Amino acid sequence: MIRVLFCGEREADWLLLQTSLYGTNSIAPHFHLSWEPSLEGARRALLRNDSDVYLVDEGLGGGQGIELLSLLPSSITTPILLLSAGGVSLPEETLAIQAGAADVLLRDEVSPRQLRKAVVHALARASVAKRSTDIPCGVVPQGLLQQRLENALSRERLTRAKVALLAILVDHLQGSLERLTSAIAERLLSCSREVDTVCYTQAGQFLVLLEGLTHDAQADIQADRLLLALQAPLSLQGEELLPRVCIGIAVAPEDGETPTELIRSVEEALRNAQREGGRSARHALGPLNEKAQRRWLLRRALEGALERGEFSLHYQPQVELRNERVVGAEALLRWRSAQLGPVSPAEFIPLLEATNQIETIGLWVLHEACTQGRIWQDAGCPIKIGVNASAKQLTSPDFGPACEQILRQTGFSPELLGLEITEGLLLEGSSHVRELLNKLRSLGVSISIDDFGTGYASLSYIKRFPMDVIKIDKEFVRGVPLDVENAAITSAILALGHSLGLRVVAEGVEHDSELEFLRSLGCTAAQGFYYAKPMPCGEFESWVRSRN
Repeated sequence: MIRVLFCGEREADWLLLQTSLYGTNSIAPHFHLSWEPSLEGARRALLRNDSDVYLVDEGLGGGQGIELLSLLPSSITTPILLLSAGGVSLPEETLAIQAGAADVLLRDEVSPRQLRKAVVHALARASVAKRSTDIPCGVVPQGLLQQRLENALSRERLTRAKVALLAILVDHLQGSLERLTSAIAERLLSCSREVDTVCYTQAGQFLVLLEGLTHDAQADIQADRLLLALQAPLSLQGEELLPRVCIGIAVAPEDGETPTELIRSVEEALRNAQREGGRSARHALGPLNEKAQRRWLLRRALEGALERGEFSLHYQPQVELRNERVVGAEALLRWRSAQLGPVSPAEFIPLLEATNQIETIGLWVLHEACTQGRIWQDAGCPIKIGVNASAKQLTSPDFGPACEQILRQTGFSPELLGLEITEGLLLEGSSHVRELLNKLRSLGVSISIDDFGTGYASLSYIKRFPMDVIKIDKEFVRGVPLDVENAAITSAILALGHSLGLRVVAEGVEHDSELEFLRSLGCTAAQGFYYAKPMPCGEFESWVRSRN
């Protein structure tokens, strides 16, 4: 006998379903239908998991039938059939399936024979799935992933943190898919972050939701990491298997702004990977994915770019406003790819940070800047050089010793080196970072807070960290004094800098009016297109000679 529980509010529906299931064999029916009319009672019954099949009315609890499915834990393996009054749309039906329903039946149109067949088939499919797969704890059902995806996209619109979805398919290998599924799930969980969500779908695919990404490229990097891990040989019951894995990648909002759009894009991307023969990770094609394809090309071009000599430094002068003399320069990394030509720092710097190349290339930048600074120093034209240091560099235990070694090797005076860190690092900074900055400062290296005003650091953070210079972000310099809000922010930052005894450098100065406003408030120095754009070394030297 098949035990069926109907979760719906109307007794008339329960009686009608009884007639449909029992048929004419009312003495010894093949089915036993019980009834739960309340939403909370249905939830408790589903959690008990003591029926063979559940029939859940979409209208339960005022239309919360689908939501009920979404909240169920992955341990619920009993098949659930959703009963709709007939007004369910295709997207709603898709949502119900993704929430965990085995099927959606139109209550007023399904015949007794169709109803019995649907119940038996759902039970049979669940039985096969239970025998063939043993999904480990930590893999969530589709309904929960759908809910988390919706929440993640809502947060993305508010915080701009990136969201990505990966679809992963492991090819059938000579009937061994059953044993592979659990092993693949274990590998996925071991390679995923705590904030990621891993889901196994009824279609035999895995979906991985990546949240809190700081760069688009992190989705590609994680896909490559998973691809490498999943394709490693598996030894199961004495048999060595070589899985063939395909991964589709979709990133919001480029590949879709809603769960439906993102799922459609990731499925298309998975088909692209399959068409290429597997063992690959691909994005979907189309106008929404041009940025993703561009990122992929840039990542490939960055591999070996340093060894090929494709990087160089440009220098943007900093001018003392009191006497209009050049007193420093910011060293800025530039990349001319042999394949793609000149690439904007806005494109490749985030990629370097996401791929951890920023530490190696950051040290190269520091060495190049100190080497050039020593040349200017020996030529009797000492110039203070500012070098940007990323959060990953400063949190690395190797950065401090490497910095000291570079200063010794090049012979560049530490007093002429300025380390520029972002204000956001103050919020994330640990005691290790403070100790490192204090040690470098004791050598003579000055510390600058770059892009000040954009990281929301409070005065308590500023007091806690050693610093010598505040650099006002160009966003607050633009349009002053006519832009009243920017003028107020810039004035406040200058007043703060003066009260703390710090030098204040304004970035992004482009017009006479901006310069005069900054000078009137006692700004120490300025850099920007008003004076000069970042220039290669030779051009910078000529500019300084003519200027001074």
